[in-house]
Amino acid sequence: MSDKVLKTTDINIFKQEFEDAVKRTWVKVNGLNHIYILRVKPRRLNLPDEEMMFYCGYVGVPKRHPYYGIDYDSSKLYHVVAHGGLTYASYLNEYDKDYWFFGFDCGHYNDSSSIEDLNSESPNTFKTFEYAKDGVFSMYEHLAQVDSDEFIVEAIRKERER
Repeated sequence: MSDKVLKTTDINIFKQEFEDAVKRTWVKVNGLNHIYILRVKPRRLNLPDEEMMFYCGYVGVPKRHPYYGIDYDSSKLYHVVAHGGLTYASYLNEYDKDYWFFGFDCGHYNDSSSIEDLNSESPNTFKTFEYAKDGVFSMYEHLAQVDSDEFIVEAIRKERER
């Protein structure tokens, strides 16, 4: 049993995550030697009456990936599971056009993103860094599987052409 907190209504956990929020990036290499960039970054908003924060998760696919350049609402991506659905597909400035990023955010209607939200009577929860990180790894697994499947199909096609 894991002791990591994924969702919470605890204001102290929210405050701690708000203070500790930093960009976190991982690099994964699948069996085909394609490099994927996995990233979670906080989105902080300092409004006059409240401070808000939620996490966004991204997976960058290399140019050779079959989904490079497609929009997040493409029917090809319906199988990619992300919190609230995919909400982003584009480049991230730090990586030029070497990677196409798919992303999601934890700032939806049913998510808490401020102390005021957590103090309300709503059943909404704040999605922690660990929750977003799990979501990023889940997206990576789906996108890497597509890449592997495409590689196999292409290898079979080439073998048949011999």
